[in-house]
Amino acid sequence: MLDFLWTWKVASTGVLTEVAYKEKSVWWVYKALRQLQKEKYIQLLPRGKNLELELWALTDLGFEVILMDRDDIINYRYKPHAPAHDYLATCLQLGDLWQFPCDKLFFTEQMLASLAPSNFPRGFKKDEGHLPDGITLIRSPLNDVYLGYEVDLNLKDLERYKQTFMYWERVKPTLIFWLVRNTWMADKITNLVEDYNCYLQNGNDILSKVCFILVDDFKEKVWEAKVLSGPYKGMSVRKLTANLLQKLGKETANFGQKPLKEIFFPKYKSPQKSIFYEKTAETKIY
Repeated sequence: MLDFLWTWKVASTGVLTEVAYKEKSVWWVYKALRQLQKEKYIQLLPRGKNLELELWALTDLGFEVILMDRDDIINYRYKPHAPAHDYLATCLQLGDLWQFPCDKLFFTEQMLASLAPSNFPRGFKKDEGHLPDGITLIRSPLNDVYLGYEVDLNLKDLERYKQTFMYWERVKPTLIFWLVRNTWMADKITNLVEDYNCYLQNGNDILSKVCFILVDDFKEKVWEAKVLSGPYKGMSVRKLTANLLQKLGKETANFGQKPLKEIFFPKYKSPQKSIFYEKTAETKIY
């Protein structure tokens, strides 16, 4: 669980339950996490305006535990500076693919910023420049494909977007799923890059791979959220990923019916309220 929190920077109680306490009751999980909080391994972050959800993160002590088992970290970082952004990026990248049985590797922004370039495929990381919010490598006997992930809750300056698209031009992903707060932001990012395509060898080609998704739609529907514009307009993240898996040789990419919304964005925003509505509860942590 601590390693997961380092890799993804933040997580909800529901996500940590899936990671480490899948067979336990809500009450058991609540007590376990509070115990780890009391012992100063993890901390509960305050809620922000973009995400009304309590999120867990590592503390100094929790990070020290991670360092005891790793010798590949070159940049000692673990503190989330934008928890809502980081959590949305986590949910966007994990989605239905998280527990789907296929050969995949998740590369998170934390990993790309903290580990040496030798830990990644060529071109994923340079000494400076843009770092994406995530890249997923899906392997198959037919081919290896990359999926890119970006989250923008606020519009950045032009230079940042030029660097972003130059990065994706180098990595050459199959698709880039991009969360934005509103349609205006999606249009603005598109226009900025179209106006400055002189900086890109294949700017329009990269734009054709971008799938803008609204944040509010994503929080409500998770991977069933629909693409706003472009050649994939109206298709969901789930459908696009399933189609890609089928092309790679998976005859049926059945992600199942697991209620992702209750894991990533539960109805009850605090563990206490979830416990209140649980029908059965354990009283001890064994």
